[in-house]
Amino acid sequence: MPADLATHAEVHLSEGAPFLSDQDLKSRLDEAGVPPDTAEAITTDNAGARIDGLRASLSLLAVIALAALFLTRRIPSRQPAPTPTPVGT
Repeated sequence: MPADLATHAEVHLSEGAPFLSDQDLKSRLDEAGVPPDTAEAITTDNAGARIDGLRASLSLLAVIALAALFLTRRIPSRQPAPTPTPVGT
């Protein structure tokens, strides 16, 4: 990937990374005049990054779910007995 294109990509990513389909990415790279070999490498890296992001987010969800299960162990398994009301009041 050319250095000027990498710098341009980093600037846009710091502002927020939009999720693009492979087809949208290829068409935008073609519009930007990126050579086909470079565009293919970028598309491949983007697909891998999307999978990595998905794995990271699912891993975080799994950790949160396990923490929730651990914390719910302290929930009582029986309903407490009602307190008796005094007779004659």
